[in-house]
Amino acid sequence: MFKKLLDNFTSVLPNAYLFYEYLSLWLVVNPDPIAVKTLCVLISFEFIMVHSAIFMAAFQRKFSIIFFILVYGLFAYEFDKMLPLNDKRIMIAYLLVVLFRMRFAFFNVSKKQQDKLLGFSGLAAVIYILSIGFCAIFSDSLPRLNYTKAFASENVYDGSSYGLSEESAILMSTGTIYYFLLVISYLYNSYLEECELKKQKLSA
Repeated sequence: MFKKLLDNFTSVLPNAYLFYEYLSLWLVVNPDPIAVKTLCVLISFEFIMVHSAIFMAAFQRKFSIIFFILVYGLFAYEFDKMLPLNDKRIMIAYLLVVLFRMRFAFFNVSKKQQDKLLGFSGLAAVIYILSIGFCAIFSDSLPRLNYTKAFASENVYDGSSYGLSEESAILMSTGTIYYFLLVISYLYNSYLEECELKKQKLSA
């Protein structure tokens, strides 16, 4: 029971935290342009990382570790260079999500657990595509990042206005919807598992 609770907790908490970060910056007045830029890079990086669980489950443990260190490490390094002013706070939280996804590379887990993680990885990929597609199609109807003219004119970094573009608003809304749906998916799956467990106990 404790292991199951811990598994659900580590699944929901990082995604819930990222959902809060995206939502708060998307809706607040005069959001920090540096934080917005960081989260825009992060949701772009998620396009690559959303497939990580598939590789970790499909390949042998030693190969998956090497694959993660070399390939995903390279992607992480390149995306990290895109972050303004060395903003690392969200990337640290996101790396915890990645470590959770590849946890069975270090521990022996059942085939059922691997299949479950594969299923969630596939679901996350579908949610990601639907989220960014929805936000791109209905971008004109979504709330914009709320910058006052005075704030926008004062916050220009290295000759560019981070976080003030239309694309930034689409990526922030994508992150909000994507991580919200991930949290709902985890909670709903936990509910279904509890119902199945109760049925098994009643039938025993």
